[in-house]
Amino acid sequence: FPTRRSSDLLEVGAYRVTQAWTETGAEWGVADGVDAWSGGPGGTFVTPPEFTVAIEAGAQGSYQWDLTPLVQEWVDGVTPNHGVELFADNALNTELRFGARENNTRPIRPVLEVTFTPPASP
Repeated sequence: FPTRRSSDLLEVGAYRVTQAWTETGAEWGVADGVDAWSGGPGGTFVTPPEFTVAIEAGAQGSYQWDLTPLVQEWVDGVTPNHGVELFADNALNTELRFGARENNTRPIRPVLEVTFTPPASP
C-alpha cells in the first residue's frame, strides 16, 4: 500500500537479492549490521528485475509483483532464497513508501499470497 510524491510514472522492479542479510541488521550500507553489501550501498541483487510494476504519481493502493518463476527456482534449489528488493531505477527525487508488517493499520501491511498446486500422483 504505497504512497508516492512525484509527478512521473515510477517503474518499481522486484530484484532477486543474492547476498544473505538479517532483518534487524540490513541497512543501506550493510547487509547484516556489520558486513557491507558486496554489490555496494543499497543491496546486492540481479538485474534485470524479475517483474516490474508502474506506479502513478499520488497513487495509493495495492500492487502485485508476480514472482512465480523466481519462487519456483527457490523451491527447485536452483537459486538460494535471499528475498527480493523493490527498487526503482527512475526514483531520483521521489518518495515511495510501503507499509511494514509492524504497521498498526492492518490493510496497509504487505501481504504474501502463495498459490500451491501439488504435483499429480503417479
